Amino acid sequence: MIIDLSDLNFDLLKIEFCDLYREYPDSYIREREKIWQEQKAICGDNLWNGTVYTIEQFSLQLPEKVSLSLSICQYKDLIFKKNYGSNNILKNYGSQFLVYHTAVLIIPVTRDGKYVFGVVAKNGFFEAGKIVLLGGALNYDEGKVNKFEDIRSFAAKELAEETLLNVNPEQLKLASLNSYKFTYHFLFFLQLEIESKDLNAIVKQDELSNLLAFSRQELANLSHSPVSDYVKFYGNYLQYFGDRFKENFIN
Repeated sequence: MIIDLSDLNFDLLKIEFCDLYREYPDSYIREREKIWQEQKAICGDNLWNGTVYTIEQFSLQLPEKVSLSLSICQYKDLIFKKNYGSNNILKNYGSQFLVYHTAVLIIPVTRDGKYVFGVVAKNGFFEAGKIVLLGGALNYDEGKVNKFEDIRSFAAKELAEETLLNVNPEQLKLASLNSYKFTYHFLFFLQLEIESKDLNAIVKQDELSNLLAFSRQELANLSHSPVSDYVKFYGNYLQYFGDRFKENFIN
């Protein structure tokens, strides 16, 4: 589900924290811990268990108002959802234990109109070598979210952690709030002043091994390469958002 927020007056985005408490069944906790330890054996210290924001409810009356009700879960719940499977959680534990964690995603666009993605350097939520979007989970431990600007500032921080880009958060253009694979994403675009051939100038080589830039057509031809499902999903909407921000995006 894609909810276009590119025209939203952000003063009308209301955020509240509901601090929902879930009393997980013992079997859920045992299964979650088993999968967590299995993933830790693969990833080592690259995997951490922090606290992540979830969206428990949202109310949409565009273009006038969007209201979000936030709570939290453990990062372990994200790994459990991914590796155990959302359908298995629904079947064995019920929808109240299928958390919708929240993330920020950023798609930088080069001066020659190509879209920038990263290649994962170390096994974690994604395995090394996977082509992914820049960004990450909205971490409660790293800052409190009370208003939209907190989310945009968090996106700028994620970008600085993965690249050498230190941008003013206002440069990030919110495109949409999306629901995909039981996750909510705030999707941002960023116009870069460099061309795709110069991406080495902003590579940090820590969480990501390198950056790649593709036109929409080039991205569509990557079906047999190690592209994450998230990249494939958002690739379907690049033309739409390119038209929404046509003063910046070329291809």
